[in-house]
Parts: sequence; structure tokens; C-alpha cells
Amino acid sequence: MSIRNLINIIIEKRNPKINWKRALKIFSSSSRRTKVKFTVKRVSKRYGTRPGLKIQRSQKIAVAVDTSGSVSYQELNMFFNEIHSMWQNGAEIEVIECDAAIQKTYNYKGKFPEFVHGRGGTAFDPVFEYLNKNRNVLYDGCIYLTDGYAAAPEIKPRCKLFWVITPEGSLGSHLKFGRALQINH
Repeated sequence: MSIRNLINIIIEKRNPKINWKRALKIFSSSSRRTKVKFTVKRVSKRYGTRPGLKIQRSQKIAVAVDTSGSVSYQELNMFFNEIHSMWQNGAEIEVIECDAAIQKTYNYKGKFPEFVHGRGGTAFDPVFEYLNKNRNVLYDGCIYLTDGYAAAPEIKPRCKLFWVITPEGSLGSHLKFGRALQINH
């Protein structure tokens, strides 16, 4: 096998498997926040005077990553490729690493983590409890990256929910409170 073929395989594995521009647009079309600011650098379109308006759209998404032992390192790499793709499309992302409990939370800044915390069992409720408890942070939605092997959640999150399941994962009726999508190979 030539070096060129190896490089092409590596590049293909780093590309996201989901069209996040389309998925995020559909998922968060009604929940994106808009902020209007007055600025003297811009002329008002209505009156032709200063100050004019500047419109800023923002989007804050909580991304829960299943770090349980049933998720392989290859699937974790796939998850972070998807997170990076969402981040490149302009979303502000808070990553929540969780297995049976929340292990770590941080804002994603474009750099893959060196290692993930957890590798125990799986429970979905700690993430939803965290989202409901943090009332001072407004999330436009929650994307849960998982293999789906866990009991059905009991706690309903206060924001929209989008399940993303690994190719070999369990996409079943136990994933409630939101839409579910399985990543293709």
C-alpha cells in the first residue's frame, strides 16, 4: 500500500460523516438567538443616519459525549470529528464528558482532548440533570453522542435534544425526548 493511499485513508477518517450544516440548521432553526446592537460604524438603512444596527446571531450547544467503556476509541475520535465540524460552522460548544456520571465539562476551542475521562457504565440522566440545574446558561440545544446502550432517561432536558448514535449502536425507542440519527459508515 502506497503512502498516498494511507494519507487518503487518514484524511477520509478525519472528515465528518454527518452534514452538520444541514443537521444544525434543521435542529436549531427556531432556537438561534439574535442580538441587535447600535453602531456608529454603520449607517441606518431606514433613515440614512448614524447610528445603524448590527445584528449578531449566536448559538450555544451542549454536546454530551458518552465516554463509557462500550464506546471504542475509534468512535470517540468520530465523535470529536463531528464536534470539530459543528465548531467550524460557528456554534459555541460546551462539551460534557459523561459515563455513569459527569466526568468533565469544558468549552470546545478547536483542539481535540488528549484523553477522555470516564470509561465506566452509561447513564443519560446526569447530563439532563446538569442542563436543567444550570439555569443561568441558555442552551439552544443538546446533542448527545453515544452508542445508545443504556437505560431510557427519566429526566427531560429543558432544551431541544438530538441523539447521534454510532454505526454499531442501539437506535431504539428508549431514546426519548428528541430526534435520533445514526451515523453511517
